[in-house]
Amino acid sequence: MPPKDKKHPLVAANSPSTPLPTPRTNMQPSPPGAPQKPPLSAQKAASHAKGSSPSTPKPTGSPPGSATPRPVAATAQRTTPSATEPPPVLLPAAHLHQTSPSATALTILQAFSAPLPTFKMARDFVPTLGKHRSSALVGVTDPPRFWSEVRVDHYLSVADSYLAKVDVKSKLSLHYAPSLEPTFRVRREADVVTYAATHLTHTVNIAIGGLFPDAVESVSEVEVGQCRPDFIWRAAGSKDAQQAFAILEMKITGGIDPAIFRRATEAKAHAADQAAEEKDTLFRYDDGSEYSAIKQMATYAHSNKFDTQYVALFDGTYLFLGVFSKGMGRIPLLKGTLLPCYGDQGRHTRKALLGWLIEAKLEKQQGRNHCVRRFTRQLPARGHTHRGE
Repeated sequence: MPPKDKKHPLVAANSPSTPLPTPRTNMQPSPPGAPQKPPLSAQKAASHAKGSSPSTPKPTGSPPGSATPRPVAATAQRTTPSATEPPPVLLPAAHLHQTSPSATALTILQAFSAPLPTFKMARDFVPTLGKHRSSALVGVTDPPRFWSEVRVDHYLSVADSYLAKVDVKSKLSLHYAPSLEPTFRVRREADVVTYAATHLTHTVNIAIGGLFPDAVESVSEVEVGQCRPDFIWRAAGSKDAQQAFAILEMKITGGIDPAIFRRATEAKAHAADQAAEEKDTLFRYDDGSEYSAIKQMATYAHSNKFDTQYVALFDGTYLFLGVFSKGMGRIPLLKGTLLPCYGDQGRHTRKALLGWLIEAKLEKQQGRNHCVRRFTRQLPARGHTHRGE
C-alpha cells in the first residue's frame, strides 16, 4: 500500500503541476544532495509531452532584435511587472485628477522668470465697479509733481543676487506655482486681490520668507486712522502697523493709467512751464483733476503709523513700484518703476517685486526706510476710512 502522503502514479501523471514519475530501477541511490537525473525512458516521455503540457510556460516576449512579437497563449499566467517596465498610460480623464505636478508645472524658482498667467474679464465688467469715494485725508494730500524712473534692471539685480544662491535654488525648486483657474474672471477689485494673492504675492512671499526666516509677515487691510491699505509686509509678530516696511495697494483693472505716468515723467516736468507753481502736479486725468491713485500712495507714505516710504500699486495689468522721499516744501519726491504685467512683458513682474521688497526690508533694518513728513493743506476730521478707488 503506497504511503498516504504520495499520490497514485496515475493521478500524478495526469496532474499538470507534477512531473512524471521515475520508474524503479536496481541502481543504487545517489548520495544525499546530488542532482537526480531521470532515466532515458522518462526523458523520452517528457520530450513527447513538451509543447503540449499546460505546465510548460510559453514565451511571452519577443526575442532580441525580433520585429514581429510571438503570440501569447490565451492561458498564460499574469506576471508581476518588473521595476524597469514603464508605468501604465493613464486615461485622459485620469490626467485631470493627478496630484503630482505635470510636465508643464512651474516651480517657484522657474516662476520668477515666467510671465504671469493671462486672465479674462467678466462680460459684465465696468470700471465703475472698482470706484470708491476717496477719504478726506487723501483729498487734501498733495501728490508728487512728477516721478523719476528707476530701471527695472536694478530690482532684478537685487533679486538675482538672492535667487542665485545654491541653497535658495534647491528650496524654491521644491514648491510649485499654482495654475490659473479656468473659471476665473475679473469683475471687481476683489478679483484683482484674489489674482495677486494667487499668482503674484504667493511666489514672492515664499521667497521672501526664505530670505528672512521667521522675520517677516504679510497681512491685509490693517486699518490705521483713515488709511487701510490692501496689503502690507511688516516685522513678524508685530502688534501694530508701525513695523511695516512695504505697502501694496490693489486697483480695479484699468486703475493704473500708463498714459498719466508718461505725462508725469521727470523729463516732462523739466519741459513744463517754469512759472508753474510747485504744487502743480503732472499726475492728472484727462479732465485736469488730480490722479487719485498717486494721492493715495502719497497718503500712505506720509503716515507715521505705517512708517514706510515703499508703496506699490497693482491692477492686474500694471505694477508700479514706488519709493517716496522728502522734497521741497510739502511736495514729496517719487521715484519708481512701471511694469506691464500681461503677455511676455510680465516675465519680470514677480522678480522685480521681490527685489523691491528685499531692498525695502534691508533699508528698514538700516534705519533708512521711514515715512515722509506730511504737509497738508488742511487736515480733515477723523471719520471716513479710505478704501481706495
